[in-house]
Order: sequence, then C-alpha cells, then structure tokens
Amino acid sequence: HDRGPPTGPGAGAMVGREPLGVVGASVPWNYPLQMAAWKLGPILATGNAVVMKPAQVTSLSLLRVAELAAEAGLPDGVLNVVTGPGSVVRWEGWVWVGGGSGKASGDARAGRFAGGS
Repeated sequence: HDRGPPTGPGAGAMVGREPLGVVGASVPWNYPLQMAAWKLGPILATGNAVVMKPAQVTSLSLLRVAELAAEAGLPDGVLNVVTGPGSVVRWEGWVWVGGGSGKASGDARAGRFAGGS
C-alpha cells in the first residue's frame, strides 16, 4: 500500500523492500511439488534466489521443476537444488553443508522449512 507504517506526531517511518539474496528452503517428502510451489512463489516473486533441498525420496520431482524453470528462461543460479540424504547434506546455520567435505553451498540470508528435524 502507498502509506507508511503508523507513527506518532512529529515522527516518520520508512519501509524499504529489498530482496534478501539467497533463501534456503527445505521441502518434505509429502506433497513435494505443492510444498515447493508454496515456497518458490514468494521467494522468486520478491527477487530472491533459492537453494532448495528436497527429501531424499522425492528429489526427482524438484529436479524436474528446476529443469522446467531453466527451459522457461529462469536465469542460471536463481533456482538451485541440492540433493542427498540428510546425513550427508544438512542445514547448518544459514548454509547447506554437504558431500562429507564440510563445504558450504553458500550463505543464505533466510530459510523456509517444513516438518521436524
């Protein structure tokens, strides 16, 4: 909306909306396409890139979504999918760590998760 947040007399406030950059998102095994869409829509619509980690048993569905997004013209690096079992690829702080090497996939400024850990 065009108005700023409410303030008291003699005070002003400004709201700035800027993309965060990279957002990490975990997608559970149940309803993987629907859950991915719920996360991808807002993340991409607000100008962010995303690193998504699907459940090990549903990785192919999200890999196909990434292929279709690339075919549709989504720029490289905007939608990234990290696959593997949770014991190998895990979320530590704001980075995905994987491959047993302890190497991070990159810094993320936000995370979206579903399910328990």
